[in-house]
Amino acid sequence: MGDTTRRAIPEQKRPSEDNRTPQEIEADLAETRERLAATVDALVQRVQPRELASRGAQRAKLTVMTRDGQLRTTRVVVAVAVAVAVVGVIVLRKRRGRS
Repeated sequence: MGDTTRRAIPEQKRPSEDNRTPQEIEADLAETRERLAATVDALVQRVQPRELASRGAQRAKLTVMTRDGQLRTTRVVVAVAVAVAVVGVIVLRKRRGRS
């Protein structure tokens, strides 16, 4: 282990100065494994399609609704206008492509 590596490891955790018993090391490894498994499980849950869709829907709802449930009419009108414009552009392009 190089000198720079030794400085990166906290004083109380340096392997060469570790006075733990094999049983204590095994217990630490088991605890670390459990924490790692819990972290992986949490990450897997966060990237599930259903979870991603739920968070997206919640963000969309907050975009058009206030926290107290009131509709933000200005944002709704703008969103509808943009959607109509996009559909209009698509329809025009398809019609021009047929000619």
